[in-house]
Amino acid sequence: MIAGSPSSSIWRVAVIALALAAASLTTHAAASTRDALQPDLPAVLERASRWVEVVPVNVDTLESLDVTSKKSLAEVLECCWTLERHGTRPAAMLARARTLADETRRAGYHDQADCDSATFHHASMSYLRVAWLLDRLGVDTRVYRDSIRTMSRRLSQSMASRGAWQRAMLEGYQRYFGLVGAVHRPGPLDSGLVARRLPLRRFDVDHVYDLTHEVYAVYESPIGHPAHAFTPADRAYLAATLPPLLGNAIARDDVDLAAELACAMGYLGMEHEVRWRDAIRWLASRQNADGSWGTYEEVRLVRGALVEQMAQLHTTLVAIEAFEQSERSHRTAGAGMGPG
Repeated sequence: MIAGSPSSSIWRVAVIALALAAASLTTHAAASTRDALQPDLPAVLERASRWVEVVPVNVDTLESLDVTSKKSLAEVLECCWTLERHGTRPAAMLARARTLADETRRAGYHDQADCDSATFHHASMSYLRVAWLLDRLGVDTRVYRDSIRTMSRRLSQSMASRGAWQRAMLEGYQRYFGLVGAVHRPGPLDSGLVARRLPLRRFDVDHVYDLTHEVYAVYESPIGHPAHAFTPADRAYLAATLPPLLGNAIARDDVDLAAELACAMGYLGMEHEVRWRDAIRWLASRQNADGSWGTYEEVRLVRGALVEQMAQLHTTLVAIEAFEQSERSHRTAGAGMGPG
């Protein structure tokens, strides 16, 4: 055939159409295979909700052991809120949250204006988080807010002793609750690990937790939007750093750290990462029969059933948040939209 003739053009169009059809079939087959490998996320979250519904929070017992009960209370309330917001047994999660709110009416709970410095340093963030979560869950916090106002000056004075992500979160609470306190300049995260570009080889476990909490300080800001947005260079650093850290956590069988990292990557829209998808499947395989996550036998030997409140609550919370992000990403992709 002569090049450029109508017959030649028709042939080229037919070849292109066949190629596109083959590519579409290949893409569909790959997507189907990927979907088949995904865990049953609604079932995973439903099992988790059953555990959240019954896990005890023994405030008096925890306080007698010098354990910050407010942290445990904040964690279980955040589990309730995340599951309710996602639509996983919402009525049961709201009922559980309202029952837990009774703990904040217990004598001695509102102690942040008078407690010792060490207790204030460790408990004040969780104390504020509980109030913020109760607001989200529709619980009356007027009395709680009166108590928060009494700690305003003490909170401002404590800022100098806080780490970067803690200052960022606490400034968000100052704004949310209308507390007195000048916003620190430069920005709280300007001295953090992301801003410093800590090399991967220098990370230890504490650094990894600090890094994930810098991400949370942006995406879980109490004022409802990113208080300290990451720059493109920040995002490039996080994109290069978080996946290998996640791979290392899984290789070490560290469920808590892996869930933290998966959650941070989900916030950053990194669901396309192979290691993120692998982590979601791995975390699903590590869910305990009772719906929780984490195995802390050494703690159990010392503290018995209190291990649920002292360790498993946190691991379960970050796993729930990672799965909630995965489920949301899956629904969004199914609707033909990319990650936000």
